[in-house]
Amino acid sequence: PLSGTTPPAPSSCDQRESKMDIMSTKARPDNDGEKKTKKEKILIIGGVAGGAAAAARARRMSETAEIVMVDRGPYVSFASCALAYYVGDVIKDERKMLVASPQKFRGRFEIEVRVRSEALSIDTKKKMVEIKNLQTDRKS
Repeated sequence: PLSGTTPPAPSSCDQRESKMDIMSTKARPDNDGEKKTKKEKILIIGGVAGGAAAAARARRMSETAEIVMVDRGPYVSFASCALAYYVGDVIKDERKMLVASPQKFRGRFEIEVRVRSEALSIDTKKKMVEIKNLQTDRKS
């Protein structure tokens, strides 16, 4: 901001509703002694405004990383600042608030999105996350 001015207060659209876990990359030698770099893996738990922004930013920071976003709800990204209009019955169809679909994230950003999925546990030492598909009850 300019000197003597105060930045505007954040709107509800600026809230970050997600957590991001970046798995580090490690170099390891192959059989010829050359170093190979393992592909960076990034897991984003939670979609909506914060998760979608984190996923897009992660892609800008790394073109080669494997990025997966997990969200419990049926939608990966919607305009959270429009929720008041939906609750107030100004917007009648919740699909009108959708910003991007899982297919759009896959096609445009090469980001895998798993909707209706819940992160059950995170093992930071093993770098493992247990995810449950809420439609099938399958855990992976």
